[in-house]
Amino acid sequence: TEREEELQLALKTLTQKYRLLKEKALSLQSSLVLNSMYCERLREQLAAQEEAKKRVSKARLMGDGMPKLLTSKEFISRVDAFTREAEEKEQALQKRQANKGEIAEAKRKWQELIEGQKK
Repeated sequence: TEREEELQLALKTLTQKYRLLKEKALSLQSSLVLNSMYCERLREQLAAQEEAKKRVSKARLMGDGMPKLLTSKEFISRVDAFTREAEEKEQALQKRQANKGEIAEAKRKWQELIEGQKK
């Protein structure tokens, strides 16, 4: 009948509209996921850059490019801390080198013992 045809036509249009809305929602969801992944990657890169800046600024006293008052207490304390850290690093390096020699000697003795056991 005529009423059934109108209802069928309305059903088709609504179904088509629903399908288009569903496709649009899926498209929006996928773009949201991609944007969130991109933002997370940017966040990680920014954190890595900031971490690298922190490491570089510890290596130099005036690494930030800003002028410093060389007689200020803050700068003098930074110089003291910097020299202390440099001395500690040097001592740690010397200790590691000494330990490396001891370890090499111990390994050589151990190899001699193993060779003696094989004979």
